[in-house]
Amino acid sequence: MLKRISEYDYSALSSTDRIWMLARNPYSRVLSLYLHKVVGLCKFGSLGCKDHAERMKFAGILGYNASAPPAFSVWVDLLARVMVRLQAHGIDPCMVDKHFCSQTSGCAWRQAKEVMVLRLEEQWRWFEPLVALLSSTGLSPDSLSGHLWTPFTGLSCFYAPTGNCSDSMTRTPKPPLVDHIHGTGASDAVGEHYTPQAAFLIRRIYESGFNLLGYEESPTSR
Repeated sequence: MLKRISEYDYSALSSTDRIWMLARNPYSRVLSLYLHKVVGLCKFGSLGCKDHAERMKFAGILGYNASAPPAFSVWVDLLARVMVRLQAHGIDPCMVDKHFCSQTSGCAWRQAKEVMVLRLEEQWRWFEPLVALLSSTGLSPDSLSGHLWTPFTGLSCFYAPTGNCSDSMTRTPKPPLVDHIHGTGASDAVGEHYTPQAAFLIRRIYESGFNLLGYEESPTSR
């Protein structure tokens, strides 16, 4: 499933298609990118977390030494400068790297029948109903569990909000783990890494995401 996901990036849509767009708080999304691709700190899983080529690529784009990456607040400042330069030259950040995309780029599927935003922070609410819906159209729930998931998630399933695969379909208000595949723990580390200036810059870069996706502008808000 994960190995084939890129096949769907440029799929043609029709007026009968329904789109589910995954969204994440821009603060934790950017911090997760930094922890995953820049410094290689993953708490759960390891997919791509020690990718030397990726670390070199981001260092080249932003202009720092890959073997000694800057602190997060400095890295955000470098990111903001690059985004300004791209905008000045009329270059879509998505063309430089997909991680730089605004999440609202997913709202461009105007030809689809429906576009629904699913927040990762609320996955424990919508995962079971979504699986049930997709099961009625041919998805086998069995494909979401099994030993083949272990190399990706460290678990014998795709998603386990409490860390236990037997709870995959349980709706629990307990703060869930967003990602076992290359989880960085960014959602719980926002307050630790963000300075007021870094928060200001991320709000400015991804303003449309905050506005259209309804996320709070304070980095400490959940």
